[in-house]
Amino acid sequence: MYKVNPRVDLAFKKIFGVEENKDLLISLINSIVSSEDQIKEVILLNPYNPKNFLNDKLSVLDIKAKGETGKMFNIEIQVTDEADYDKRPLYYWAKMYTQQLKEGANYSELNKAIGIHILFYKHYKYG
Repeated sequence: MYKVNPRVDLAFKKIFGVEENKDLLISLINSIVSSEDQIKEVILLNPYNPKNFLNDKLSVLDIKAKGETGKMFNIEIQVTDEADYDKRPLYYWAKMYTQQLKEGANYSELNKAIGIHILFYKHYKYG
């Protein structure tokens, strides 16, 4: 029998990003977010952020989900220290946030977007 390492992207997605384990995803989210952002239900969404233009960068999230009140969640796991990782969470968040509105929609229809990034290395070096 093989042990599954949940730190590996594919394993993480198979554990938390599938319909039959939505209870695990809800538990993970609720263990991290504030009490005001707790969820009871979650809808798994397509992790691909579509390109608006041919030359746009395609981004694929580990897990993209929506809570019952419309809050959007991006959950990422990162094992290796990449020099530009500090830019990626903001890029993912901005796409997730801005893609909520369709033509003619009001800004009041925007829901909170939360990025959860689990890093297995010390990203910020102080001192």
